[in-house]
Amino acid sequence: MVRCVVSTLCAMTLAIPALAASAVPPAGKRATTLGEGTSSCGYWIEARKANNQQLDAWVRGFVTAFNVYVWPDGDVSRTTDIAGMMAWIDNYCAQNPLTGISSAVSALLVELASKGSER
Repeated sequence: MVRCVVSTLCAMTLAIPALAASAVPPAGKRATTLGEGTSSCGYWIEARKANNQQLDAWVRGFVTAFNVYVWPDGDVSRTTDIAGMMAWIDNYCAQNPLTGISSAVSALLVELASKGSER
């Protein structure tokens, strides 16, 4: 087992998977998704081709809410920028066109949280 030298760093490293998973409701709990997050990844792909910014705005709001209410240091996306997040979702949605956009963003947050734990 890895020995943690700095207890705060150790606690943060151990807490990251739980924090990222909190973007997805726990088993048995329903969380209502509002707005553009109810659309499919297929719709995301078409909207991005048409330069529709509504979905991008919804994603930015979702990530911002996660930063404000969940992520300890307030910036889970510090390892990338908006263009990087949108490109990640583009790739995810291309591979999962039937999945909802809210699920795509939840998967993005898990990825960003794992990158944040590597700092």
